Amino acid sequence: MKRRSLRAVLPVIATCALVALWTASSDSAGRLLPSFGQQSLLSEHQARGSVTNIFGSTGSDSNPSVATGSDGLWIAVWHSSETRGNTLGSDWDVFVSRSSDGGNTWDEGSLLNDNGADDKGDDLSPFVATDGDGNWVVAWTSSEAMGNTFGRDRDILYCRSTDNGTTWSSPAPLNVNAAQDYGHDSHVRLASDGNGSWVAIWVSTDSLVNRVGGDSDIFVSRSRDNGASWTHPMPLNTNAAVDTGFDTTPDIAVDSAANWTVVWSSGDALDGSLGSDRDIFVARSQDAGASWTDPAALNLTAAEDALHDWSPRLAVSDNGVWVTVWSSADTLGGTIGMDSDTLLARSQDHGATWSRPVPIDPRAASDSQEDASPSIVTDGKSKWMVVWHSFSAASAYGAADSDVVASISQDDGLTWSLPKAVNGAAADDSVDDSHPQLATDGAGNWVVIWQTYAVSGGTTISDDVRSGWTVQTAHGRLVESVDTK
Repeated sequence: MKRRSLRAVLPVIATCALVALWTASSDSAGRLLPSFGQQSLLSEHQARGSVTNIFGSTGSDSNPSVATGSDGLWIAVWHSSETRGNTLGSDWDVFVSRSSDGGNTWDEGSLLNDNGADDKGDDLSPFVATDGDGNWVVAWTSSEAMGNTFGRDRDILYCRSTDNGTTWSSPAPLNVNAAQDYGHDSHVRLASDGNGSWVAIWVSTDSLVNRVGGDSDIFVSRSRDNGASWTHPMPLNTNAAVDTGFDTTPDIAVDSAANWTVVWSSGDALDGSLGSDRDIFVARSQDAGASWTDPAALNLTAAEDALHDWSPRLAVSDNGVWVTVWSSADTLGGTIGMDSDTLLARSQDHGATWSRPVPIDPRAASDSQEDASPSIVTDGKSKWMVVWHSFSAASAYGAADSDVVASISQDDGLTWSLPKAVNGAAADDSVDDSHPQLATDGAGNWVVIWQTYAVSGGTTISDDVRSGWTVQTAHGRLVESVDTK
């Protein structure tokens, strides 16, 4: 496979040296601004640049997730239709790969769910998390019936590793009522407090034997033994028995003082106090997920806005600053455009109260780009990064396609840099890069992983890559230098 030089595909943005696949430059005021190089395919056999492939797949690869522990290990997971020479069947399975050098290189990916050769159900949308002490859990949604012991509904399966991803347990139901429930379970997220307690949340349409309604609610399950066993699912949104709005796309985080916070998108009007649009809800726990506060609107515009808010993501720094980002069609009282933008709100009281929503992109009032699927992380100190995908027929990042962009904050989310493209070919390609996920180790390494629709013979990374969805990644360090743009 031919290797292109970065000079051939990267616009000159700043006079800074590239470190791995991206660096960040600073403007005259010393603010960090992201500047990105060429991305690398994870779904190919050959190495590209300084990044080794994760997996050589002839199938379709998408919906990736990435996390890192305190020992320098990184783990990426995704779902794939790869059959490995027709040994895995035509269903979707979960694959996993590890990196031990800050996300620069990755080992060849392997099948995570060891029943892949025999199962018939689709395993989709995996999520990976760690306690930072060698314990890892990957959970996903699956239609696998496990030898007809489960029904035809979708359940949450998981695998667990206690040796930093060297070996994994066989898939097991995280929703331990899988043999009896009838509703679909999906959109799982996980978090650990680093002291043995884990909390899993997901979206479910199950009624828990008619104890909650038929709409989708946020379910929660807890583990006190690093994921070896899980409690029976319970509704996290305390209004589950009476609400009629669909709750979806949850996220969860926990701070060093064991304050747990969950955010999600909901169409419920909270007894008529809100409109009929979707808003961002929040609930908190101080007992490792055993009990939760009543749902409340996180976006303070919820009572007055009429347009939808969705896909929130959440992170917390070591000094107790919480930041939630989400996609929104709200115009914020006519101060920004009618396109969807990435909004954020901050909390400094463990998620009890939140600031009014503001757009991350300072150009939100005049741009026409559709921004969606944000992901946020912090290095635990003052530096934060948000990535999302942005689409426009007249995109600031190139042709009429979707690109992955990033913005950086150095003051705990108060101010943000102008978004810059993560995928290095953004100015030239015409393929969609979307649904990014982000992780950092707090030691200066930042990794973005996303899916892209590659076109053989087109203007994506290489002319000889196969067509279809692939998983890509970029690694970088934030480096101070002078912006010349």
